[in-house]
Amino acid sequence: MKIVARSCLWLLLAVSVADFCRADGSAKHRDKLFRCALVSKILDRECHSILKKLALRSGKIPNFPLGMIPLMNSQNQSDRDFFMKSIAATVNCVNKNILRQRKFVKLVQDKRRRGIQLTKEEEEYFAMIREFYQTKSIDDLLIRVAPIPVSLAVAQASLESGFGRDRTIHAMNAYFGLAKTKDKLLSFDSLYKSAIAYAKTLNVNLCYREFRRQRAIMMSRSQKIDGAKLSPFLKLYGTDKNYRNLVQKIISFHGLASLDRSI
Repeated sequence: MKIVARSCLWLLLAVSVADFCRADGSAKHRDKLFRCALVSKILDRECHSILKKLALRSGKIPNFPLGMIPLMNSQNQSDRDFFMKSIAATVNCVNKNILRQRKFVKLVQDKRRRGIQLTKEEEEYFAMIREFYQTKSIDDLLIRVAPIPVSLAVAQASLESGFGRDRTIHAMNAYFGLAKTKDKLLSFDSLYKSAIAYAKTLNVNLCYREFRRQRAIMMSRSQKIDGAKLSPFLKLYGTDKNYRNLVQKIISFHGLASLDRSI
C-alpha cells in the first residue's frame, strides 16, 4: 500500500508541477500541490523539497494548515522561510476558526440584548465555547475569543525550535514550547493541534491576562494586532530573561509584522 500511495503522490506531484509551471504559480495550483502531500501523509524529504521550492517561488502562504513539517537540517534562508511560512499558514487557519467562534459569540450577545431566545443547537455550541475558554461572561469571552498575532506565533516557534532544526521539538510537534512541567514539553499529534493549544494558552491562561487586555485595546481602535507590541506581555512564557527581546528581534529582522492585520 505504501508503494502504491507513494506512486500516486509522485504522479499527482508531477501533474501539479506541470500545472504550476503553466499557471505561473497561481494559488489554485499551489494549494493543490500542498493538499496532495497532506492527503497522502507522505512527507518525505524529496516531497518537501518540491513543495518548498514552489512555496518560495510564489512568495505565498498556503490557505490551510500543515499536519507536520520536515526537520530542517540547515540554516539556509530558504529553509527558514519555508519553516516560517508553514507556521504562519497553520496559525492563520487557527485564527480563522477563532474568528468564526467570535462571530457566533457576538450573535449570541446581540440576540440576548434583543430578547431573542437561542435555539437548542446555539445553546449547545455556546456552552462548548464557554467551556473551552473557561468563562461564562460574554464580555470576557470577547476578550478571549480573539486571533493570535501571526508574527508573534512565527517568531516564538522559530525561537523555540531553532527555525525547525531541533529534533526533539520536531518529533513532538512542540514548536511553541508548551510544557507540562518546567522540564517536560507537551507532545502533539500534529502542528495544527500544537497551534490550537498555543492559541488557547494565550487566550485563557491567567498569566497572559494583560496580553489579552492590550490586544482588546488594539482591536477596539481598529488597529492591527501587533505581535511586536504584544510580546512584552508574554510574562513567564520563556525562561530566558531576554526571551521577549529575542522574539521582537526575530519579528523585526524577518519582516514578520506584515503577517499581522486588524480585526
